[in-house]
Amino acid sequence: MVDFDFGIEQPTPWQWVDEIPGWMRLSFHDHPPLVFWLEHLSIKFFGENPVAVRIPSALAGIASVIFLYFIGRRLYSPPVGAISALLFAVTTNHVWISRIGLQESVLIAFILASFAAFLKGLERPASPAGGPRWLVAAGALLGFAFLAKYNALILAPIFLTILVVRRRDLFRSKWLLLALFCFLLTISPVVIYNVGLYRAFGHFDFQFSLLFGQDVAAWQSRPGQEVLGSYADRIRDFFPRLIEANSPYFLILSVAGLIAIFWELIRRRTLVMSHSSLVIILFWLLPFLVFVGPARRFLTLLTPWLALAAGYAIALIRPATASTVTPYSNVLKNIRIRNVGFAAALALVVAGEALYASNSVVALAPAGAAPWAHSRLRREAHAWGFNELEAYLASTLKGKMPAVGITFEFPFSRRLLNEAAARGRAEGREAVAWGIVYNDNISVSAQLWVFLRRITYEGWPVASAENFRRGGGEQFFRDAGIQRIIFVNATDAALQDRPREPSPDGDLMEAELRARGLTPREIKNARGEIAFRVYEFALAGSADQ
Repeated sequence: MVDFDFGIEQPTPWQWVDEIPGWMRLSFHDHPPLVFWLEHLSIKFFGENPVAVRIPSALAGIASVIFLYFIGRRLYSPPVGAISALLFAVTTNHVWISRIGLQESVLIAFILASFAAFLKGLERPASPAGGPRWLVAAGALLGFAFLAKYNALILAPIFLTILVVRRRDLFRSKWLLLALFCFLLTISPVVIYNVGLYRAFGHFDFQFSLLFGQDVAAWQSRPGQEVLGSYADRIRDFFPRLIEANSPYFLILSVAGLIAIFWELIRRRTLVMSHSSLVIILFWLLPFLVFVGPARRFLTLLTPWLALAAGYAIALIRPATASTVTPYSNVLKNIRIRNVGFAAALALVVAGEALYASNSVVALAPAGAAPWAHSRLRREAHAWGFNELEAYLASTLKGKMPAVGITFEFPFSRRLLNEAAARGRAEGREAVAWGIVYNDNISVSAQLWVFLRRITYEGWPVASAENFRRGGGEQFFRDAGIQRIIFVNATDAALQDRPREPSPDGDLMEAELRARGLTPREIKNARGEIAFRVYEFALAGSADQ
């Protein structure tokens, strides 16, 4: 693991030192370390592929469903917990975030686990299975959530507010102090990292330097924040993005549940304590999401609580049980019929939501029109063809190592290159004088995974078409002894970071190769569309020409 992602506008501390101190390996400059650790272990077990990167998210998504069941059961009842968990498991936003390698899925799992333990800690009187000792587990789990992503800190004011409303006596409990200690102990890698960063450079990491208003000369550009716009923009975009990221049917059920909850709270009829917990969560979470920005990935933090409200709405129409009515045979028969009807209706709701989610983020070509048949998340889960391109490059380079390895001027990069060369020789790989050139108008994330990581970890000579044609890259490759080039040009079927210009360097380079009579290999996406064209040719002046 290295804290480096080719950031020109956002360089990392690893680029500022000759020797990486131990504290600098405890976290990362832009995010806490837990999800990176999990993905690192997954890659160790399952190989260097996109599935391995996504396995922690998928497992966390499953765990989140289980934790939400226990939360719904403890706040309301087992039926509410079961219905909420069923909806949560199949709703579009949760399915989407659990299928990609971002931090949010792991974050949500630990947030729900911490909240479930917190609820057990509120039990009164303390039972052998519950009681204030569970606050310790809640504190430790909150620490793990913090190590997944700093957004987890929103749980702190939520916990404090619920304690004020429901259990003020626990502020004098030793278990609460122990919970705080366990939280601080768990997050100590990030604390040590930020202390070391401050002592060495006079500021905290990227996120905390922004939070505390520190002016870091190397981080004047903050692309993630700039995209979100002003607070007025964030407020304006909040509900449209929430609607775009969820099925309208799920949102209708959630709103119905929230209306019922607020109505009961206003009239103070029933479940005041249970309802107050959900209201407190939303009271803190909604403005927090406006503060951090309503990016679709951030809005997934709302999904479990909306599922809980939707589950409560459905449970309100659940028929009474036999214990609540006169036990005559005709009455019991009527109850059984009503229960069967309710179960069938619930099954249809869950199946419909599952089909909507599948059509939104699983199907190769969604049927129907948005938003009634699929959500706008369709674009986030689209099959662009990058996996097929990655498979092609992995196959082409299998068993090979660069005869001419290149790297960056940073000492850690040179060490990585030396390690890769030693590993390649030990495995008996064939040394080939190849280079890779690509049109860099494709998604930056895809560039990092498909192309640029091959420089960092293996030393393959890689250049953009622009640098190759205009920046002296071709002459650099030739002088370095590169003999053969693999050139990749994207079509409009691949995800672009910016609109195609009339004559970008990649297209001009492809036109030149076609004029030489070269025929490309076509890389198709999962729908059979041509996403990339790949050319292999000898570099002018090389021995292969």
